[in-house]
Amino acid sequence: HCKDCGDTMHKPTTDCPHDPHDEKGDWWRDDNGNGIPDGLEKNMSEDKSEEFEPHMMYDPKTGKGKMAKKEQDHKDQYRDHSQ
Repeated sequence: HCKDCGDTMHKPTTDCPHDPHDEKGDWWRDDNGNGIPDGLEKNMSEDKSEEFEPHMMYDPKTGKGKMAKKEQDHKDQYRDHSQ
């Protein structure tokens, strides 16, 4: 969740100025300090209580979008941009 407004990553509900699709933003909560925003960590966990929802992911440098059709696509794309 955003530290300022409480919005969830990729699912904005306010007019918060932070980009809800920028997974590298420093406004995302990281309560355990491992460098992975809590919202992503939950999505990346093995807990399948929530079904994966396909969504667009954007390269923070080029702005180019790519569809994450399955959970592994999301993990791979996030890992590629975190290096």
